[in-house]
Amino acid sequence: MKKIVLSTVVATTLMFVSTGCGDSNKNTANVAKEHKVVAKNVSKEDRQKALRARIKSYAKYGFDINQTSQDSYILTVKEPRKSVELLLSMFNLNLSFEEEDKQELQELFKDNKFDVKIDWDKYVSNSKDSVEVDFIGKDDMNASDPIVKILKDKKIGAYLTYNGNDELKKIDFKDIKEIISQNNETAHIELLNAFIDIDKLPDDHNTNRVYTFNGGNLSIEFKDSFGSDSVLGYKDIVCKVDKTNSYLGKQECLIPTMFITTDKSKSNEMNVVVNKTAFNYDITSKNKKVKEDIVFSIDNITANKEINIKDIKVSGVIEDMDEEVLKAYMQLIENPSNSQKEDMAKLISLAGKLYGNGMKMQYDGSVASIDALLDSIKVNLKSYSVHGEGKLDNEINYHEKSTISNLTISDSTNKANSFVLDNFRFGYGIKNIFNFIPKTMDMLSVISTEENTTKIDNIIQQNATKLANETLNYGVGFEISTLGFDRVKFSDQKHKDSNYNVGKSDFDIDVALLKNKLKAEDVMANPMVLLGYLKADGKLVIPIKDLQELAKKPEFAMLGMLMMMAKIEGENAVFVIKFENGKLLVNGKPMM
Repeated sequence: MKKIVLSTVVATTLMFVSTGCGDSNKNTANVAKEHKVVAKNVSKEDRQKALRARIKSYAKYGFDINQTSQDSYILTVKEPRKSVELLLSMFNLNLSFEEEDKQELQELFKDNKFDVKIDWDKYVSNSKDSVEVDFIGKDDMNASDPIVKILKDKKIGAYLTYNGNDELKKIDFKDIKEIISQNNETAHIELLNAFIDIDKLPDDHNTNRVYTFNGGNLSIEFKDSFGSDSVLGYKDIVCKVDKTNSYLGKQECLIPTMFITTDKSKSNEMNVVVNKTAFNYDITSKNKKVKEDIVFSIDNITANKEINIKDIKVSGVIEDMDEEVLKAYMQLIENPSNSQKEDMAKLISLAGKLYGNGMKMQYDGSVASIDALLDSIKVNLKSYSVHGEGKLDNEINYHEKSTISNLTISDSTNKANSFVLDNFRFGYGIKNIFNFIPKTMDMLSVISTEENTTKIDNIIQQNATKLANETLNYGVGFEISTLGFDRVKFSDQKHKDSNYNVGKSDFDIDVALLKNKLKAEDVMANPMVLLGYLKADGKLVIPIKDLQELAKKPEFAMLGMLMMMAKIEGENAVFVIKFENGKLLVNGKPMM
């Protein structure tokens, strides 16, 4: 199944690249400029020259261009690195993909071919579907492979429509309705009504790219050799892209429905449906600083009748990214040199700089409710929310806080057996950590150009040791800003001695490793040397009557010792915790 899906994905994405829809560089238009004519005084010869010049210009994306006749071309991916980076840059994913993932994509793209046929009469008259592009795979594919037959029959392709100014205006992907059988496995693939409407592509006057991708309807039904039947797909996906250059602009995507069914028609059948998934981002620039706003939401997720998750929302902002660094990164992707190693080293170093120039981030997330029935266990969660924020300059600082209004876990056969948690809250943070990311990336940049394993080991040992010492000596802070609840209750009718009910309780602690002159190797050999540089201040508040009841239970017997040190404030037992100079104090009394 993986092979079938990957073949379809590679075909459609490569066609998208090969048509020039992702072109964020105006060189393509410049190459064709001398042949471009105004529609008024067009001639067939001029139109042919314009399109041929554009096709030849795709060589800069790693394609080998072979004209086989007056109206036919074969395009072969010879430098997949350029094609992959172009594809990722179209959706601002260059910084999100690991290098290993990019290399896998490059292997998939390498040596794949496209057959391009032009109906010149249609093209000159600006008629629909004047150019046909078909994905035909690689030369060395196994002829007995059923997928190969589909490719050779040119069933995975697209029709392109141009206007009188030689501008690509629409890509209509061919409908796919295929049943593929191999080794007692069968896949039924349907992709219907997928197309791209194009408003603007880059030219010699601007770098804008504006288009709408309509993904149509996709369904893949797969039956394995054991008779297990599964289905996955989506309906009516739409993505609107409006970008001013390779990294600035907007994208809005909506997927009304995604679905997956496993073990179809069996007792353990699982049907998962995701309704109304939306993803929007807006990347802007001001005073040479880049800001990215992201919003993601899902109306609800259902799994059979047992699980229902409602109203998932995530929004975030990344701001104060250095535009000059980001611009240099994107330019290197768009215009790579002949040395992939050198380019990779520069890209790694530039990525490190992005995380060391004062970049700030914050996000909010929420889930309205989760209702699940797992065998006889019923889980109900109401109103989860989270907020996080951080900054990376010379230091790394990050703080997060989350809340749950109510969590109830109960026995559906006996509601008296339950666990209830009300108004749970948890917050933590890391602060004042030396920002080791830029120097780490610089080290990886140097390593990426080196092949000698001994030299690589020496570079790592020297730089990693120095960086570890620098981070250790700088000190670090960690805090639990809040860990608490309004109530936690556990009821078990068979084991009533284990039941408990604890009222409003809160705990917080602030821990710091002070600046020091320790060496990482000494700490590894004897972690106890850190004690002299640790400082902590914390506080625990819990209702005294609830603490007393807990202490009576065998599993909480040690709380009896803690009660002896409690400070009573009203109805609460209070414990003030302090650690300094290697000594732990609770309410001013030494613990060790």
